[in-house]
Amino acid sequence: MRKTGFEGRPIKARLAVDEMLWGKHMGLEGIKLIACDLDGTLLHPGEREPRPEAFELIDELHRRGIVFMPASGRQYASLRYLFAPVADELAYVCENGALVMSEGRAVVKRSMERGLAMDIANAVVAYPVPT
Repeated sequence: MRKTGFEGRPIKARLAVDEMLWGKHMGLEGIKLIACDLDGTLLHPGEREPRPEAFELIDELHRRGIVFMPASGRQYASLRYLFAPVADELAYVCENGALVMSEGRAVVKRSMERGLAMDIANAVVAYPVPT
């Protein structure tokens, strides 16, 4: 991760370097969407919810026309709850990519056929992993 020198400072201090971070020099003017893994990336180990400054940055992205998309194995309702202050501004990759939501609609919805799921479950039971 590139260091900016503004880590840990208030959001206003970081946004004071607006042109450096967002301007043409960084090649960010064409970005329309930023997807980010949740656990272990946006949420550091031990954290249960995004930090307040994350919501401020998501608001700033939204103002600039950039969609923020959290990506997680979690379910859609759980992600909306986690991002409640900005929930309507986001698109979501949920359930390990099986569901992609945007503007309250499923853009992608994939499921496994019941027979295949049962075959996998039976194989797992037949060949348990030693603990």
